[in-house]
Amino acid sequence: MEKLRIHICDDHEMIIDGLKHFLKDVTFIDSITYSLTKKSLFSSLQYDPVDLIILDLNVNGENMVSSIKSIFKDFPTVKIIVFSSYDSQKIIHSVKEAGAHGYLLKNCNKTNIITAIEKVVENQFYFN
Repeated sequence: MEKLRIHICDDHEMIIDGLKHFLKDVTFIDSITYSLTKKSLFSSLQYDPVDLIILDLNVNGENMVSSIKSIFKDFPTVKIIVFSSYDSQKIIHSVKEAGAHGYLLKNCNKTNIITAIEKVVENQFYFN
């Protein structure tokens, strides 16, 4: 597996710090960047393309499901895992319909996160 460039988009710095801490020693990850807003996510992707985005479902009160389609329009090869506290089949279905490759609940553990990343980069879907 090639080393991955990952971008985390969440409006809670504690979540970003926790994910970065969980992933810092994973050997197949090259770099981790982050953004706190939708605008900074798109700006960052323009200048620093990544392989995988871990995307909060709601960023600063904005539902990011529609943003998934916009991301794929500009970056068709990027993989997206939605990271959310919402445990709803309806929401998971809408995220999958939008094209996301995975869905993780924020109460998952480090093993779930790493497994999700591995599955998604191998073109498998991962929803927990």
